[in-house]
Amino acid sequence: MNQEAIQMMAGAVAEAVPIDALANWMEQLVILAQGHGDQQRVERVLLLLEKRRTEARHIVFLGHFSAGKSSLMNALAGVSLPTSPLPTSANLVFVSHGEPRMVALFRDGTRAARVGDDDEARQLLAAWSTDARDVVRIDVTLPVNLPAHFVLVDTPGVDSTDVRHEEATKHALFLADVIVFVTDYNHVLAEDHLRLLRALLKLNRPLFFVVNQIDKHNAWELSFEWFAENVRATLQDEGMDLTGVYFVSALHPEMPDSELFTFKDQLEVTLDARDEQARFIPALMQLLEEHRAWCVEQANAASADALTSARLDAYEPLEGVDTSEVVDPLTRLTSVVRACEEAKEHVLHAQETSAKRVSSFQEALDGVVNQAILLPYHTTELAVRFVEAQAPNFRVGFLSTSAKVEREREARRVALTEDVAEKFHTGIIAHLRQIYLREMQEGVSFEEKCVALFERLEQCVNPAWVTSHLAAGALTTESYGYQYAKTIDAALRSTARAVTRELASMYEVALKKELDEQTQSSRALLDRLQPYLSSLCAIEETANLRAEACAALARTWQEGMDVQ
Repeated sequence: MNQEAIQMMAGAVAEAVPIDALANWMEQLVILAQGHGDQQRVERVLLLLEKRRTEARHIVFLGHFSAGKSSLMNALAGVSLPTSPLPTSANLVFVSHGEPRMVALFRDGTRAARVGDDDEARQLLAAWSTDARDVVRIDVTLPVNLPAHFVLVDTPGVDSTDVRHEEATKHALFLADVIVFVTDYNHVLAEDHLRLLRALLKLNRPLFFVVNQIDKHNAWELSFEWFAENVRATLQDEGMDLTGVYFVSALHPEMPDSELFTFKDQLEVTLDARDEQARFIPALMQLLEEHRAWCVEQANAASADALTSARLDAYEPLEGVDTSEVVDPLTRLTSVVRACEEAKEHVLHAQETSAKRVSSFQEALDGVVNQAILLPYHTTELAVRFVEAQAPNFRVGFLSTSAKVEREREARRVALTEDVAEKFHTGIIAHLRQIYLREMQEGVSFEEKCVALFERLEQCVNPAWVTSHLAAGALTTESYGYQYAKTIDAALRSTARAVTRELASMYEVALKKELDEQTQSSRALLDRLQPYLSSLCAIEETANLRAEACAALARTWQEGMDVQ
């Protein structure tokens, strides 16, 4: 969810969600963040609960170093705050009404307190305020001239490059009911200011733009009215929908052009006008977005570690993975996982296709052998005549001689052999060869000995083969002649099946070689990443589940708003 969506949704929800739903929303966010291990978001929700309990209104002051944030806070509070002698604050300072007391919260979870507002206390506060390494925040209570539930929050300069300062400022903005951006007179419309204002507007909080130190203005150069009008017009032209723009001199609040008291009145009116929904919904929406971003950050860190373990350099070219642009670790990990899934699918599809082709090839060969008509009536009759000629008392004509008998027997054997060979060739061999040639044309590279298989088939039917299938001692009767024909038929099909099995085996080998060539890159990718793939997939799955959980909670909140 982008910042614009958060801003629009937070504003709409704040108008629709009943107050008693806030606690439910906070509980839902705590459960979500706690389940994912995001302790910081859990702690911030607890801070919201405490903020709700105490009814505190936080006014967060932002600006560059030495923009006059502390002096403006002094002027609004009506007293000299302990922060005023400090040139800058390196961490958060919370100032509210109460007896003089200050409490420092350290990063290790410990606290230190000091009662009173003497010189020693101010020196201690000065040390705490500049200690960004160990001190997280400082809570100061003084008898300030503000409503009891108002809390002034001084922040480090927004131009700081210290990560701890940035985190402190984010923490303050999360609690903010109102944001006051303070700039000094000499840097009013700096581009950095405009950029920061655009970012702050997306937080969906009332935002005041305060120009401090207007006592530096030289009326001899241009009128103050023209200066102020030009600033307001420029901000309007830049699309800055600000709650208010004010010009003040914190050190000289009584000077004619200073709007300090008007600003203070408007600040109180704005704070009192904001109900619970308007105050807490933006913070909850922002926390949900922060948690989503935290989940992405965690996923990126885990992805980077996993990619390093898998020896995948961030910019290393990888087959099947687009590295044309530099991407974050999670995106690259996802690309790697997708590439592996596609590689698996490629290999599996190739294997399935190969198996289907082998099965289809075998079925085609078997179909030829099973359906061929090898011994039609004429051939069967030749077989019967051949068997009859084998009878011991076989005679040729009235004047039969042994020479005539042998010639007739040989003639019948040759006739049967030639006819069976021709039927075997046209009924089986020619069709098998046609299937073989078709596959050759489609690019299948059979082994050279396939040619020998067909030669073996062509040569298998000969006179000796025909004679060898006569049963020893069988009756040379007409009935056995038909049985002999069936024996010849079965022997031809058996011989053909033996060849088709070898042919199918060679076909399978040829396809495997083709498959190996087609899937070489896919198999290489899988072989390389297989030891790491389960952990890569687990990281991606966790990232997806967390993203969906965040989206689901956002939808639940939206649905709750729609019901209202």
